Amino acid sequence: MTAFTIPWIQNLAGPADDFDEDHWRLLDKVNTLLQAVSSANETGVLMACSGLRVAAQEHFARERRRCVPCGTPTCSGIANRTGDCWTA
Repeated sequence: MTAFTIPWIQNLAGPADDFDEDHWRLLDKVNTLLQAVSSANETGVLMACSGLRVAAQEHFARERRRCVPCGTPTCSGIANRTGDCWTA
């Protein structure tokens, strides 16, 4: 059985190259989880969930560290990058 996976599309890109790479890594973790679920590999599912959880925590921690100094503590509505900050 072929696992359903989510392809990378430019709409998933972030406001900066390093976030694009982060988003690609997160998508890769999601696809790893989908493949494990598709193969009914319980150990693989647990490992993929753990990997996705860690990657998501690290990603959002990086986003918060970049947004807070710019006065955007929740990072909501971020659309444009200006220097080291993003603005809506």
